[in-house]
Amino acid sequence: RADIAAAREGVRASLATRHGLVREYERLLAGNDIAAVAAFMDAHAAEAPFLNGSLVSRDAARMQRAGRTADAQALLEALTRLAPDTHGAWIELGRVRAAANDAVGARAAFNRALEIAPRDAAALAGLAALPS
Repeated sequence: RADIAAAREGVRASLATRHGLVREYERLLAGNDIAAVAAFMDAHAAEAPFLNGSLVSRDAARMQRAGRTADAQALLEALTRLAPDTHGAWIELGRVRAAANDAVGARAAFNRALEIAPRDAAALAGLAALPS
């Protein structure tokens, strides 16, 4: 019983830490200081994955739709540093870079996604849509 109670407290402490990190991410994001958000994510890479990559990608997509392409790119670059094997983040980064007319950067991002998931249709389509 003592072992179970100790394990339960350990899980609670871990969850509380992660919830605190997510709250801080959301606070920084609400302040629209993407450099601060990226620095925060980089500083807490050891606690990865404290953020869900899909949610961060959605935050970046929302920024891009609002015309904040540079912020979306910075957020996705931070996500790829935090979770470098998340192919979806690389695909989104490729899309944002392509929208910013950065074909070289987009190609690099799509190729990284394909290193992780070699037959990913979205990455292949992204590469195909880029100028030669």
